[in-house]
Amino acid sequence: MIISEIAKKITADMLNENLAKKFGQRINLEQFTLEQLQDARNKIRTTLSQVETNESFNAVANENYQKSKMYLDVLNQAIKERQSIEEKKKPDTNKNGIPDYAEDGKGPNDLAKGKKGSKPKKGEVPPQFKKKGTDEGGQTKDCPKCGAPGKKELMACSSCGCS
Repeated sequence: MIISEIAKKITADMLNENLAKKFGQRINLEQFTLEQLQDARNKIRTTLSQVETNESFNAVANENYQKSKMYLDVLNQAIKERQSIEEKKKPDTNKNGIPDYAEDGKGPNDLAKGKKGSKPKKGEVPPQFKKKGTDEGGQTKDCPKCGAPGKKELMACSSCGCS
């Protein structure tokens, strides 16, 4: 084996060719949609899992098990290749790596929408924790006993404590 063969990217076609050499059968991957490939993969994965959990170690050496495992490898690689192709198809006109549909501002989780709240600068009090001004909610009067300005109607005077 040559070192360059190790670094070679394994494709679904290569795995399918190995399947044909070893078992004399090939999967026609072009006739299946991505959803059909995923369904077939899930069924094979289930049967393999049942064999692995219920049978003895000798069942793993069985030819049917090995064939199913090889089918699973081919299907997994085909699914992986198709998903990467579909990811590349998403339009990105400004070439920033974010698909255009995620930047249009129309969806609930779009990246183009502004942040709902911004963090206050260091040392500032967030707006929900700031004291309400005297002009917000309620009338203000001067304290009738001591004359301190800006006492709200329902609050006690901070100077003399009257209500």
